[in-house]
Amino acid sequence: MIGRSLLPLLVAGSLAACSRYPADVRGSLEQARQGALEVGVADAPPWIEWNDGDPTGVEADLIRAFAEAEDLEIEWLQRDEETLMHALEAGDLHIVAAGLTKKTPWKKHVSLSEPVSACKSYIGVPVSGVPTLSDADIKDLTVRVERATEFPKLVEKRGASVERVNDLTDGTAPAAAEEYRLAELGLTPVGDKLSKTTHVLAIPHGENALYAALTRSLPANPGCLPLQEARP
Repeated sequence: MIGRSLLPLLVAGSLAACSRYPADVRGSLEQARQGALEVGVADAPPWIEWNDGDPTGVEADLIRAFAEAEDLEIEWLQRDEETLMHALEAGDLHIVAAGLTKKTPWKKHVSLSEPVSACKSYIGVPVSGVPTLSDADIKDLTVRVERATEFPKLVEKRGASVERVNDLTDGTAPAAAEEYRLAELGLTPVGDKLSKTTHVLAIPHGENALYAALTRSLPANPGCLPLQEARP
């Protein structure tokens, strides 16, 4: 049996351990409080854009809200995504904002935040209102898709023809994209969604206090934030 003289010490030790949870392995949140929140930026509009050192976009707004809630100063650093991710993995940054999704291959090397936005993808057509297209109608479409995306396969599964393009802004024919992009292109979503993309921020592995504080400042049930911000 545990001696009565040891029991208070064990209880006190357990309580002290609980009081330190969640904790950061590298002390990222405390570092940010003592110095600044170091945020890496890789251009990925509308999620984030460098804008001559004054980043704009969905993720920039969310990071500023987080910093304000925690009374933190922000130091922004612009680099390409790969450079920033290596720096984050090494503990040289606190957050990377780069329009990342939950499917990013970097998830093996860094931790991902809770969702900052969740956007559905559709086939969009150049008509107003909410048109109803049958499966047969969709199969008759030729749908523009950007190269090096998931959309060619998704559109082909619906039976439509695919036209691969470099930029969807060149033209007004039907296209497949996330809902906010369809809105920018003046296209109306039709049919069932093709996919759903969840966007996230990246933080170093093991920084639990930073993760918890960041989570508190993110929207609990985010929709497609670029689409919401575009609405009057």
